[in-house]
Order: sequence, then C-alpha cells, then structure tokens
Amino acid sequence: MAERSTIQPYSWQAVTRGAEPASDGWSNVNADASGGLPITETLTAGVDFTLGQDVLATVPGATNYSRVRTDVAPALSAVSDQSADAGSAVSLDLSSLATGTNLVWSASNLPGGLSIDAATGVISGTLGDDIGTYPASVTVSNSRGGVTQAFDWAVVPDYATGILVGGDSLMDGASGISLWQTMDTASGLSVQNIAEGGNNITQVSEQFTTLANTDLLDYPVVIWDGSQNGIDDLTGDKVVAYVDLIADAVATIPHNKWLVIPPINTYGSTYSGGQAQAIWLEMASREAFDGHILHWADGLVNTDYSIDISQFNDAPTDIYHLSQEGADNMSDLILGEMRSRNWIGSTPFSPTDLDGLVFHGAFTADVSTLTNLVPGGDDMVQATASRQAVYDDSDGIPKWIFDGSNDYYTGGPVAGAERTIAVAIRKIGVLGFIYGSVAASNTRSNISVDGSGTRINVGANTPAIRLGVTNSRWQSFVASHDGTTVQAMVANTIANAGTAISTAAQSGVTTPNVESYLGNFNNNGAVYTSNYYDGEIAALLEWDRVLTDDEMRSVRSWMQRIYGYDLD
Repeated sequence: MAERSTIQPYSWQAVTRGAEPASDGWSNVNADASGGLPITETLTAGVDFTLGQDVLATVPGATNYSRVRTDVAPALSAVSDQSADAGSAVSLDLSSLATGTNLVWSASNLPGGLSIDAATGVISGTLGDDIGTYPASVTVSNSRGGVTQAFDWAVVPDYATGILVGGDSLMDGASGISLWQTMDTASGLSVQNIAEGGNNITQVSEQFTTLANTDLLDYPVVIWDGSQNGIDDLTGDKVVAYVDLIADAVATIPHNKWLVIPPINTYGSTYSGGQAQAIWLEMASREAFDGHILHWADGLVNTDYSIDISQFNDAPTDIYHLSQEGADNMSDLILGEMRSRNWIGSTPFSPTDLDGLVFHGAFTADVSTLTNLVPGGDDMVQATASRQAVYDDSDGIPKWIFDGSNDYYTGGPVAGAERTIAVAIRKIGVLGFIYGSVAASNTRSNISVDGSGTRINVGANTPAIRLGVTNSRWQSFVASHDGTTVQAMVANTIANAGTAISTAAQSGVTTPNVESYLGNFNNNGAVYTSNYYDGEIAALLEWDRVLTDDEMRSVRSWMQRIYGYDLD
C-alpha cells in the first residue's frame, strides 16, 4: 500500500453519471478502479473521509463515479452584545451560530484577558480591570471564504457592596462625629467598622492580622489614623516602626483596592517638620504604598496643612475629633476616590436588589393588615379584632406596637425549604415574637426573640444562637436557615457594627407550605395571653433563600441607616 499523507477532509456523495446536481463546491472525481491507482477506499455516502495521496475512492451505488466537496461555505448568525464584570471569568460558546465545514474561528478587539479557541469558537478567559465597551468581532472561515459579525462587549465595574474601615477609633464617634457612619450614610453601602476604642498603632495592625471575619477583607479597605496613638511605645526608629505596622495590616488585604490615611494634623499644629509629616513621607517613600495614600488635608479645610477649626468637633479643647462638616468633607474625599477607581458605585443598596424577596412589610395606620410591598405578595391579617397591634409614628418611625395582650397576625408567604428573615425591633419590656409557624416546635420555621431577651431562636424552639438584646433600643436582626444550619446577626451597638455572623447547626426547620405568624408568643410557639411580652416592630422582610454573608451585612446596614446609628 502506498504511503498516505492527509491533504484535508472531504465529504463524499454517491451519484449516477450524468445526473449530478449543479455544482456547490463539488468537484467531479473519476473513480474508475481500472485507472491504475494502487489503492481502493470503499466509502459510505455522506460520511467525511480524509483523502490521501494515491487513493482511489469508490462509493457504493456509483457507476465508476463519485463527487467530492472540499468545504461547505461558512455562515455566521449575528452575535448578541455582551456585558460582564471586570475581573470575572468568561466562557461564551459561539459554535451554535455557525454553519459550514472545517471552520476556523478568529476574533479581534476582545477585552483584555479573553481569547477565542480557533477550533471550537469558545471565547474564554478572565477579564481585566479596564472598564469600557469594546467593538469586537468574530470571524469563521474555511477554504471557501470567511464571514464576520461585529458586536459590542462591555466590561462594567464589579462594584463592591461594602467598605471595610479600620484604624484609629478617634474617628469612630467615641467623641465627636463618626466618620465611618458618615460614609455609610453617604454611600448607602454596608460600611463595616473594625476600629476599636482606646487602640494604639499595634492594635490597628492587629485589627487586620487577627480578623476573624476574613471575608470582610474582600471589600475595598480604608485605614486611617488620627493621632499616631502608641507610637512612643515603639522601639528603634519610631516612624519606620509605625509604618511597618501599617504595612503588616495592608499585607493581609487580598486585593489592590485599599487606601491609607496617615495621622491627622491636630488643630493648631503646623505640618512641616512634624511627626505626622514624617510618617506620611515614610509611607510615600515605599513602593508598596504608591497610589494608595490620601491625606486629611486633601479633604479637610486647611491652610498649608494646618486644619481649620471648623473641621473639629470642639477645638481647641478637643484638637482631634471631627465635626460633622469635617466628617462630610473626608467622606466625600474617600468615597469620591473609590468611585473614581471603580471600586464602588453611586447607587445605594436596597433590599429589593436581592433576588428571592417574598415579603416586605409596610406598617400603616390600618392595623388590620400588614401590607406586603412585594408585587403579588400575600398580606398578613390580624387573627381577631381583639388581637391587633397599635400603629405609631410619633417619633418619625412607622411601626406597630405589640403590647403583650396576645397580639398576632397570620398569613403572608408560606415557609419554604430555605428562608432568611430580617426584622428591626425595639424591646420595651420583654419581647417574644415569631415570624413563622406556630406548628410543632421541630417543624416551625421562624425567627424569635425569647422572653429573657438574650437569644434569637431560628427554626425550632430550642435556641440555636444566643445574641444580645437590649431594652428600649432599636436593633436589627438578620437570620437564615437551610434545614441544617442557621445563621444570625444582630446590630445593637456601634462597636459590633454587624460584622459578626453567628452560625450553628439545627435541623428540622424547613417544613414547606406552613403559614406565617407574627406577634406575641412564648418560647414554645404558643400565643402568649398574659400582658407580659411587649415590643415594637418597624421592619419585616423575608427571602425564600439563604442570603450570603455579604447580603446579610448589606441588609443589616440598610436597616441601621433607616432606624439610626444612635440606637438609644
């Protein structure tokens, strides 16, 4: 047998001599076995075959004759415009849009990080951080030509839903105005604060190197210092040692979206030659900090870096703490810088942004019905005329007061296999309520605050998670369960700021199609008939899925913005 070398794939078709159709890429081939060629290949009509040198092809049904088609001309349908987040992984299969044989794919002007597989037509890769719309095109071609389709590929910012703040607690509202709360209000995002009272520069570093909730580091980060607390306790070159500790904190951040603000110039101080200047210059000399440093004087009103008295809360008596004007100015600087770098967007968070919202309670003067703002959602109604809460908005917060005389409501969405509930409450004396069913304890799906006010029950009546509940303070709870695990978080003080999410195992809480209840219940889920449990509810939301930690924090921050940071 003669040596064969592949030329290219061909499609074969059996025909009768003289009856062949009009040419469409087909070439007539004499397949007479007497033609002297040394090899005969028996082919099946319509089946691809690689034609080699010195090969004679005969097709069953042909009369010493067959035809060969080199390629079917390529065709390509329109490619729809694409959009994806910067930094995201992409896989787009275009093969179904093309027809033809032996196609080769190519593309031009794809966003950075993407490429096309020439054989399969799959565009894949990880997008870079270059935001914009790319006028891309793809082409399919073979020996008979090529076809190109143009389309736009938008790379949009992957905006963070929160910001992590650490550093000197002097800017935490211990005295004067809280800068992180000002940022939270101005951004409408979940600003998570891990600054601690009375800390020094060593503790600023430890906030990050010993952080339990390490997922918070996924947020853009800002580290600020107000007074270089603790620098005198450092050894050697104190300025260098100080910056080393900040560098240790920065080293824990798994991305490049962070800002550092060196110590503030206190009221009445001059900048030149001061310790604050020395720290700033030391940071600026280090490559690791390049492009990451802001200065208080970039935002605060100043003359030659001497901060104006209007920017402080009580200068000259208090020469460190910011006034509201100063906090507003610094918030504008920090948020503006983050937006200019496409780290965060300008749209505030809303619970309606999250998929799966099935109940959003609207508390109105008509206390007979708790209206569900979710389109098409079911309302909750009072159990009887004598069992209704009292509507009150005298302090500017629309809410219902459950006075302990067996007030409860029923209806709303039924329980599902997964559930997340968010509620803003104020416990007046002792508050016990359930949002969920009053069925048997092991099948109830609920969130409740028990009579002692020391724990949250999620799921069955056996408390899975204990969290602090404080009388006469608005508090926001978010809790979820998936049938095996419950999670809960509470924000009742500035200090915890909702950063901690408690998790515990608990089963038997996912009975579907169970009617929901809201009101005064004892710890076993029964309607409480004595005048003992009482409290107020101002927000009530439910999702038919388990929210992520990030989503839970966003919901908690949203409620805290509505019902106040000063929760007394």
